[in-house]
Amino acid sequence: MPKLIGDSWAWRRTYLSANGPTKQIRQTLNGYMRCMNRNGRGCWASVRHVAKLTKLNKTTVSKYRGQALAQGWLVKAPRAEARHRGELWASVPDSVPIDVRFVSGFVLPDGTRCPTAWDISPNTSFRTLKTRSLSSRNPETVDDAPARIKSLQTQLKFWLVSAATAKRYRGDGDSLALLAPKMLRIDGYRNVIDEVEETLRRNPSGDETEQRG
Repeated sequence: MPKLIGDSWAWRRTYLSANGPTKQIRQTLNGYMRCMNRNGRGCWASVRHVAKLTKLNKTTVSKYRGQALAQGWLVKAPRAEARHRGELWASVPDSVPIDVRFVSGFVLPDGTRCPTAWDISPNTSFRTLKTRSLSSRNPETVDDAPARIKSLQTQLKFWLVSAATAKRYRGDGDSLALLAPKMLRIDGYRNVIDEVEETLRRNPSGDETEQRG
């Protein structure tokens, strides 16, 4: 998956290096680079404007812009973070080496930001008093196990429909599995995620209370 680059000049050095793309793509990237902020973001230049900057025609810019996106030399800004429609960010393909100091994150092919280390950090804030009480007892007590599992499943469902982070990665089961608070990752928790995702696909307007039962 493409690596987001937080320095437009480091990005330029990389795409102009021996590891860079074809000459035509480099020429197109030069035009987009001139419209970016120093942090590699904020470029919403039109094909017409980039064509003027690069002395290429619009068809050529459009063609090689598409190739740059497909190869990972540009990415569409995540919808939740884009300031302008069609905003592009600097990136390099995962296979291309670059100093880690300039890597600001990763993105999925659809433009969704991948979970960061901060996102994946354990989160025990969802532990209810009831759950704490159950988990503090003898783990081998058979009578407690079903109640504890049901409680954790209910909390996981509630987290999936209410937590801001979960909403941000909705539709991406793999990321949600990574992001789920560790204490909620019980056996079969991925099945719970798939079940809630399917419910939300069928009924996007479903409120949070429906998932708590």
